[in-house]
This record gives sequence, C-alpha cells and structure tokens, in this order.
Amino acid sequence: MEWNRAAEDMFGLAADDAMGQPLKSLHLPEDLEWQPLLDQARATRLPQRSQIAALSGSGAERYVQFSIAPLPGWGGAGGGILLLGEDVTAQVRARMAAEQEAVHLAQRAAEIQALRDTAIALSSSLDQDEVLRVVCERGRKLLAADFAAALVPYNDPHWMEGGTPAGTEAPSTGEPLTALLRRVLPGAETLVTRRFPAIPLVLPGGEVLPRWEGARSGVAVPLRNAGQIQGVVIFGWRSPLPVRGEGVRVAEALGAHASLALRNARLYDDMKQAAERRDRFFSAMSHDLRTPITAIVGYSELLLDGIVGDLGARQLEMVDRISQVAGHLSQLVNDILDLAKLEAGKMEFHRESIRLEALVEDAAVAIEPQADSKGLVLLRELDEVRDAVLRVDRVRVRQVLVNVLSNAVKFTPAGEVRISASIEPERMWIAVRDTGPGLGDGDHEAL
Repeated sequence: MEWNRAAEDMFGLAADDAMGQPLKSLHLPEDLEWQPLLDQARATRLPQRSQIAALSGSGAERYVQFSIAPLPGWGGAGGGILLLGEDVTAQVRARMAAEQEAVHLAQRAAEIQALRDTAIALSSSLDQDEVLRVVCERGRKLLAADFAAALVPYNDPHWMEGGTPAGTEAPSTGEPLTALLRRVLPGAETLVTRRFPAIPLVLPGGEVLPRWEGARSGVAVPLRNAGQIQGVVIFGWRSPLPVRGEGVRVAEALGAHASLALRNARLYDDMKQAAERRDRFFSAMSHDLRTPITAIVGYSELLLDGIVGDLGARQLEMVDRISQVAGHLSQLVNDILDLAKLEAGKMEFHRESIRLEALVEDAAVAIEPQADSKGLVLLRELDEVRDAVLRVDRVRVRQVLVNVLSNAVKFTPAGEVRISASIEPERMWIAVRDTGPGLGDGDHEAL
C-alpha cells in the first residue's frame, strides 16, 4: 500500500502505521460499501467510483470521493487494486451552501406570497372584527405559532385565540398574556420575550383577558394609526422563541398590514356614522321644516284668495311677501333633500314623453314674475324645437331649468335673460344667456 502526505492528513493516520493494514482499519464511514465496488472492478476490470464519504480522522470533517482501479494480475500473483481519494470538501460545502440558500430563498418567497395573500385578505374587509380574526389566523400559520391574539384596549377589546386543534377548549391557565401590553404600548416598539411576565392587566371596565396555557415565548407588535398606538397583535409559542430576525420582521409586516386595514375599517365606520347622522338630519328637516313651511304657504294662499275675508292693500302685500319667502324656503328644503337622495343613490326618476317647447315654457313661466320684479326681459328662442319630443323625468328637468334661470335673473342687474334650445343629430341643447357680469375666469373650471 502506498500512502502520501495528503492521505495522512485526510485519514489522520501516518504512512508507517497504514502500511500493510486492511481497508477496514482506516476507520472509513460505516455506510461506505466497498465490496460491490470491488466485485464490479473485478468483473469489468474497469475503474469504479465510490460515493462521497465524510472523514474526520484529523479532527476536521472532510469530504472525499474514492475511485478503485484494478492493477495487472488481479486474481493472480502480484495482483491488487489502486485506491484513489480526491478531496472534494470545497465542492461539497459549496453545493450544500447553495442548497441551503435555495431553501432559504424558497422560504422567503413563500413568506412573501403569504404576506401578499394576507394583505389582500385584510384589505378586502372593512369590518374590524374580521380584520383582527384574519391577522391572527394567517399570522399564526405563517409563523407556526401556538397562540395568536389581537387586542385593541382603547375600545371594546376584540379577542381572537388559536393554536389548539379545532374543537378543543381554549387554554385558560398559565402566564397572563396581557401583561405584555404594559411593556409594548408605552414604547411603541416590537417586544420579543422568552417568557411571559406574571403581571396581569385589567382593561377598562374590569375585564381581565384570558391567559395562555404553557406559553413560554412570544412576539408582540404594536398596531399604529397616525403615530398613535391603537392596539397590539401577539404571537406566542410553547417552546423557547423559535423565530429570530426574519421571523420578527414577518410579524412586524403583519402588524403593519393589520394597522392599515384597521384604519380603513375605522374610517369606514366613521363614514357610516356620518351618513347616519346626515340621514337623521335630513329626516328631521323633512318633518320639522317642510311641514310648517307647507302650512305657511297654504294659509297665505287662503288669505290672498280672500277665503277668510277681505284684506287691505298693505295687508295683501305683506301676506304675498310671506307666501313668496315661504315658497322660496320650501324650494330650498326640497333641493337639499333631493341632493341628499342623489348622494345616497336613492333618487328615483320617472320618465315620460313631453314636448321640449312645453317643458322650457313651463320653467320660464315660473321665473317670469321674478324677472318682472327686476325689470328684466325674459326671452324665449324655441322655434327650432317646436315639434321635438323628449322622454325624461319632467319634474327633475324642470327643477334644473328653474334653478339655472333663477340664478341668471338673480345675478343680472339689468337687461335680459334669454333661453334657447337647439337640436343636433345625437344631442339636444338648452342654453341660458344673460346680460349680467358673468363668472370670473377662475370659476369656469369649478362650474
């Protein structure tokens, strides 16, 4: 047997000690099978390459690839084998490092996809309870946590707990989870703990939150909203802390997504409450304002018609003013209520066929007294559309025309107001022009 210096380093055995020894004395790995290689080399008289073996005779693990080649005279006098060993430690370690990196990248890709799916699930809900449930459920699976909780102590506490098999009872003994809040909320920083402190926390109202059985470690992430802490999401394990830097960053990312989703949910709740308050206001306006205004208009008309007796000229003038102001106020209330219906999507339209000339004339007649009182001339140019018929909501279109004509009369100190209509192949125009000062350049875009 020949033995070189590299072999001495590899096997931890000096050449003099190795000479004349059988292969089994080299302390090769037990799973390195030589006999099949020897039999194959003897049968084919061709070199055979073995598997890679890990050796540690010199104290450091080395990876060696062995080859066995038959020497002349195998099976007879002077025959033998040539055993070659190639140190492939660098190659093996490089491959192992690449495999580990591939596994790490695959894990990171899975985490990123899971975070993306969680973000989509969170953003698709505007219910606070559902947001907290999703972040606990998804986060516990993603971090392989035994427990998960999301707490919002400044409101009614929302509680979600997991980690036990489906159908089993929730844990009820052990170190109190909620003591973590006292350490997380003041500093607004993520808390990583290897043991749960034994300081209980009583929420406003005297409620003590449940405790987790066997919880030994945890990560608590604050939920922020506009720089303020609105709660905390906590993940716990029965084992010593199994997550490190990247796991903590995943927990923080979950907390960030949950914070945004909670903010959106609360804004949505605020919007719904504002809409409810608006509806209550308009309902009160409809009943408390429109009803007495209608009575004022009705009784004014009775007085003007002389139903309750004759009035003097001065009295008639004053009652007429009351009637006009009440009618204007009634129209204002109706416009506000209509606007509320439009914003709420509750406006109903009833289409009917009507001549365009009649529709415009009806609106002009309603405004003519207002124009006469200011000495304005109200002109109509409707010859082009005398036979045109529209299918529209007559009440709503008339309402628009009256409002536009009323504004024209209101802001025209002298001269005329002209309303015209024209027809094109795919549309119909109604235009109102006046001799007033008009809009400023900056108001056109807003209009």
